[in-house]
Amino acid sequence: MFSNIGKLICPIFLAALSACSAASGGHPSLAVSPGTMAFGEQSVNTARQQTVTVTNTGQNGLQIDNISLNSSGGFGLTSSPGRISLEAGHSVQLVVSFKPTAPISYSGTLDVISPSTSASVALTGTGTLSAVSVSISPADASVQVAESQQFTALVSNASDTRVTWLVNGTVGGNSSVGTISSSGLYTAPRSVPSPASLTVTAQSVADTSKSASAIVTVSSPPISVSVSPTGATCQVGHSQQFTATVSNTSNTAVTWLVNGSVGGDSALGTISSTGLYTAPSSVPSPASVTVTAQSVADTSKSASTNVSITAALAISVSLSPTSTSIQVGHSQQFTATVSNTSNTAVTWLVNGTVGGNSTLGTISSTGLYTAPSSVPSPAGVTVTAQSVADTSKSASANVSVANTTAGQYYVAPTGSDANNGSAASPWATIAHAATVIGPGATVHVGPGAYTGYITTSVSGTASSRITYISDLQWGAKIIGDRVDHSTWHNYGDYIDIVGFELTSVGRMGLYNDGSFVRYISNHVHDIAGPTSATCDLGGAGIMHGNYAASDDEMIGNFVHDIGLVNSAQCPGHVTVYGLYHANLRGQIVNNLVINARDYGIHLYHSATAVIVANNTSLKNGASGLVVGNSNGGSDNNTVVTNNIFAYNNDYGFRDDSGTTGPNNKYDNNLTFNNGDGNYVAIGGAVSGNISSDPQFVNYTGTALGNYQLRATSSAIDAGTTLNAPSIDFDGGARPVGKGNDIGCYEYGSAPGTWPWY
Repeated sequence: MFSNIGKLICPIFLAALSACSAASGGHPSLAVSPGTMAFGEQSVNTARQQTVTVTNTGQNGLQIDNISLNSSGGFGLTSSPGRISLEAGHSVQLVVSFKPTAPISYSGTLDVISPSTSASVALTGTGTLSAVSVSISPADASVQVAESQQFTALVSNASDTRVTWLVNGTVGGNSSVGTISSSGLYTAPRSVPSPASLTVTAQSVADTSKSASAIVTVSSPPISVSVSPTGATCQVGHSQQFTATVSNTSNTAVTWLVNGSVGGDSALGTISSTGLYTAPSSVPSPASVTVTAQSVADTSKSASTNVSITAALAISVSLSPTSTSIQVGHSQQFTATVSNTSNTAVTWLVNGTVGGNSTLGTISSTGLYTAPSSVPSPAGVTVTAQSVADTSKSASANVSVANTTAGQYYVAPTGSDANNGSAASPWATIAHAATVIGPGATVHVGPGAYTGYITTSVSGTASSRITYISDLQWGAKIIGDRVDHSTWHNYGDYIDIVGFELTSVGRMGLYNDGSFVRYISNHVHDIAGPTSATCDLGGAGIMHGNYAASDDEMIGNFVHDIGLVNSAQCPGHVTVYGLYHANLRGQIVNNLVINARDYGIHLYHSATAVIVANNTSLKNGASGLVVGNSNGGSDNNTVVTNNIFAYNNDYGFRDDSGTTGPNNKYDNNLTFNNGDGNYVAIGGAVSGNISSDPQFVNYTGTALGNYQLRATSSAIDAGTTLNAPSIDFDGGARPVGKGNDIGCYEYGSAPGTWPWY
């Protein structure tokens, strides 16, 4: 393309010529058409073309040597063909383009020159700026209420392409007609406006007179129906509830149909106005029906689900437990489960007799079997639960009735409470064992963890005590899981609880309400103590807590770290003890107590005439021992002998808490390095007290220490025979040497063989 100032030789294409030629006749003659080329107004940076024709009008050939384009810019030729020879009467066409680069007027000439003649064509044109224009996409749209539609605006012929968005002439719209964001996202109103069609407009910021609009039609979403469940299986005569959900209308009512029949019928099954489908009495053919919920607001809208009809399942009965052992006069609860019928009632029988009888044992309408007063012959009976709906269906359990409670029973983590409690078929829980056994029984508990809360209520007798024993000392671990509670609560009398390890999130470990109860050689530790809700209730590692009981004992127990876990919840003085004794008589001997939050050993409430002998009580938050009574009497005739009280925060021992009598005795005890002093004794006489280092093998103040005596200990042979036990903490014989040692260990004594009590 050509567009320069000056002359351009181009023999073919020209845009405009001013006619100027020699005379006709025998000489060559040059003619151009049109004579002028006026391009008029043309948008800047856009082009327009025009064609000019050059003709040899003479009688001889014409040689064109030079085509000159003279302009100030904007004009150009589309090509440059070079020199041209025209025969007489022949023509050639030239194309001139006009492309302004600025909004100004342009002019120039196009000169056609030959040796004998020439012609010029005047060129004119004006550059103009294009008008701002706006377009919008899409140009129309349909939007459901509360739904959105993205619009896009295109602004041309302006450097500022921003637009302002309007709905029905309102910038940004409003809640009635819908809103539109600055990015063109239109959101329809929540209800259909009136009229339903409205206008979204994009208005140029550069020229607010320029805009483009789109028509938006707002509509309500179509009504829809769903049914739940989407599929079901129903036995003949049984029912299935269906639920219909109707959306996008205020009228949510539906008509229920079965296989297209409103309400169904007896052959297909019926359905109520609330959607409760009841299968027919026999299986239809085919065995599947369609349940439909049809919208009342728009009957063309519905939802369906398939229901498979099956024949009735046979009634079945199951019974739990399936076998058990029970003592004469005791009871066992049975539970019957009847399946595949709405009538779950059962008739209870013992050996085929409804309700049983006094010989076989009786059973209530709720399944509570009570064994007879004497063992039947044979000793096994059968408890049966018979379906009322179908008397041919039943389930039975075997019950073994035992004549005496004296015997050996077993509990193991792998056992089951449905077992008979033998060594080969152990029970799973101590609590269950306690519901079966009686006086003279021993419950052997195997090693392993037993988590939960235990209660034991059965009592032994003076001649036939009941024993719960961990066959491996500390091998059976009781883990309490009740906050602010005890872990093993005993209510029975004449009970021995021997050799268990016990820890708990509660505030007490072992708690006793019975009389003549002995806690022997247990390891009770890390009892969390009370929470902020029960700070005033206190706690203990082992507690005889029934003020009206009597003659309870704590023998050879290892008790430590009591009430420390929750100490931050109960700041200040909180009554959490290692050992707590609150009733008449009894003895506390051979115990090792370390790190109780308050007193190591506490006698209080109704305590009186208690024996406290050969204990070691160390590093407790208050004193090693406190003697007192607060239940209207006084703690009198209590004998405290051969104990070590050392490293406690307050005193070694004291008897100034509550009321004490004049006959208490404190003989041959060792007190050492206690914060407030060795002892306070205002209710009795102190004799033979030693105030020197007990010289433990390894004192750490924790459960990890070794609290046996070194050979140089002043506690060796320094005890009295008064109330001294015959064995020490480890079951070793006492005394060894010249006399009884002070504390729970006897120096030089070989440990006994478990169990040693």
